[in-house]
Amino acid sequence: MATKNAKVTNLDELTPSQQEKVRDIKASGGQAEVTKCRFCGKILVRDASIEQEAGDLCEKLHQSMTNEDLMAHRGTMTATAVPEGYIKVADLHKICEANGIPVNRMVNAIGRDRALKSAIDPRFAPVYVGRTRYVSGFCATKDGLAMIRGIKPTKDEQAKAEVAELADAVA
Repeated sequence: MATKNAKVTNLDELTPSQQEKVRDIKASGGQAEVTKCRFCGKILVRDASIEQEAGDLCEKLHQSMTNEDLMAHRGTMTATAVPEGYIKVADLHKICEANGIPVNRMVNAIGRDRALKSAIDPRFAPVYVGRTRYVSGFCATKDGLAMIRGIKPTKDEQAKAEVAELADAVA
């Protein structure tokens, strides 16, 4: 269940955006109170999410799947040790950014959030060890990055590209 208005004692446990929100609350003279998602326990920062006591993704997921379904799915991808040659998904994220690949393509390559969809290739299927996701080191190779780069752009990426083209045409 959600921990509504729980006191935060260690800012290091929060993401940078959550830390900023806590600093803003403290600067305004209020108490650093937060609402956590009733499903996953993450601290909520958007007003709409705070009101429903759940993040958008968790709310959507739990409309179609139960906690037991999600836990069973994750159990199929969990290992006790990091497989040899595997890298953290966070490291792959940095590699993609350094190579100009939008992170949403990487997310699509590994099967979207929580790997609820199929990965584009078995080597892209994530493995959970604790709370950390790992993928094959192949994903960070030239061939792996080419596969990620080849994923169809999202509508958001296409819209940004069109705006950039218009800006270049006007300039």
